[in-house]
Amino acid sequence: FLRQHGVYAIVAVDGLVKNPFPYQGNVVATLAMARRMISQTEALFSQKNDFVLYFNPFIVTGIPAEQFVADKEIYVVGRVLGLRVPSAAIEGGLPIAHLEYMGDFSGYSQDEIQAALAQARQ
Repeated sequence: FLRQHGVYAIVAVDGLVKNPFPYQGNVVATLAMARRMISQTEALFSQKNDFVLYFNPFIVTGIPAEQFVADKEIYVVGRVLGLRVPSAAIEGGLPIAHLEYMGDFSGYSQDEIQAALAQARQ
């Protein structure tokens, strides 16, 4: 799966949202919480945090609405587009990381995901 989508790196949400520019134009995989759809083809994701709902949010465009499951932690795969200014309701209108959806690991078992990640690190 990682090779099929040309994944450049597996990155932590924290690093991606603080500085997406080293990854701009490349495809990355990141483990994140799917939070909510913000349009028919755009979703808000964030770092999992038990105390703050939208901790380190980022936007993923091109995600099919019928595939989106809110409050599910998944590895999302996307091309990093840089920053985007969301509506004022999200992060007070500050620019946040923006990815173009390429796929996710939601159809794979945890063992398959771990095997793919280990193979990608070699």
